Amino acid sequence: MVGLYAYNDHSEPRAAPPEPNVYVQLTAGFTRGRHTFDEPIELWPQKCANMGYYEYFSVWPWDFDKLPGGRANDFDYLRKQIPLYVERGATSLDCESSSNWGLHGRGYYVAHKLMWDPSVDVDSLLADFYEKAFGPAAAPMRRYFERFDGGNEPLVSAHSLALGFRDLDEAAKLAPDRPDVQARLDHVKSYLRYMHLRWQVERATDEARKKELLLALFTHGYRSRYSYMNHWVAIRGWAGEAAREFEEPSWDPGGTNQPWAIDRPYSREETEAEFREGLAYFELDPVEEKAFSEDLVPADFAAAEPPAESVQSYQWTLPYYLYRVSGEPLELSVTAGTIPHYRDLAPAKWTVSDAAGSPLASGRVPLDGQNHALRVDVPGPGLYRFEFDDSSAGWQIRVAPGRHAAVALDATRRVEHAGWMQPMYFYVKALTASADLPTRCGDARCPRSTSPVRDAASRCMSPDRPLVESPPANSRCP
Repeated sequence: MVGLYAYNDHSEPRAAPPEPNVYVQLTAGFTRGRHTFDEPIELWPQKCANMGYYEYFSVWPWDFDKLPGGRANDFDYLRKQIPLYVERGATSLDCESSSNWGLHGRGYYVAHKLMWDPSVDVDSLLADFYEKAFGPAAAPMRRYFERFDGGNEPLVSAHSLALGFRDLDEAAKLAPDRPDVQARLDHVKSYLRYMHLRWQVERATDEARKKELLLALFTHGYRSRYSYMNHWVAIRGWAGEAAREFEEPSWDPGGTNQPWAIDRPYSREETEAEFREGLAYFELDPVEEKAFSEDLVPADFAAAEPPAESVQSYQWTLPYYLYRVSGEPLELSVTAGTIPHYRDLAPAKWTVSDAAGSPLASGRVPLDGQNHALRVDVPGPGLYRFEFDDSSAGWQIRVAPGRHAAVALDATRRVEHAGWMQPMYFYVKALTASADLPTRCGDARCPRSTSPVRDAASRCMSPDRPLVESPPANSRCP
């Protein structure tokens, strides 16, 4: 047999089928050409009798060993994707992974079981895992793992981490006479120590304090490297980057006598002491999440500036709601491929659906960096949803002045705003005491990542009250 990857510029099947002795392994990422991954996975089995697939379970630049992790910790994905590969003729599955069992161990275990038997009952498998691994502490550990399961779309915050630490604390108290269980809990506590240090590193504003925390993180990674709770090889590379950034040549892993290279494994007492630090650091701060319907109506703020053209640029999919008062056609323009490096990916896709989710129109837009006008006839007045899949190549949307257009906010979607953002308005329920706007920047190690925006200009207005400029902290909106 001759094996090859269907990967990158070679993701698409050729017109002629490969020879009978050719084995093709299609990658679940980095596909280029006319198709997104959901299309080659259907096309290749029609051409090739010998198929396998290459997955990306954990990639350091994607998850950085941070909760909620990569695909290996998304159980909705594992349940769906591995049986799908089998249905599409897979006789092999390679999974790019990291030695980070504190984050992905449960997923690695279940993925191997699914590869052996794609019809296995995952719920029963997990119940057995919790019981066998944690005995009397099974219930709080199930809660801990499900709390941060990527398939549950968790919003990782100081509060959710506080809950996770308390899950572990409760578990330890339920198994005082089980040294085997305590040893496993210590492994999870070791992983949470990494999360604790990383959380502080990303939020440190004082350079000296950041260096102190980084050295503690690298030291922790080195001392715990043979537990394989974290991807030490990647952390070691990070130490090299930090050595150059902070002009600390002694940190460089290529040298000798690094200050983080303390070759002494953790004792149980040390693990527990550091766990207690994290337990005290992450305090409970419950936030009641409010659910709003998607039955939107147009707003007319008399106190706002005259209408202007809406121009916003993004990377990744971000749905919009559009409203038509009298049933006139939807009119907007889009530019796909605003990131030139990615213009050799699959053309962008757009869809328009009604308020009930029924599709009305769809199409594709080349990734050419040019403006394309779209006009869609709609059956009548009301609310419509516009979705644009940019193939990760970046896109821009333009809506004429006076036309109603709103971002469909969704905490579970990853999206990056690319460029300067115009003034945007969002709904706040009357008598809301305060509002923080969580945001992410492009760098997962940026100190502002997932931190509240407190320096942005804010305004509070309603149709029947005057504009309030920059209301003071904790003031109530009218």
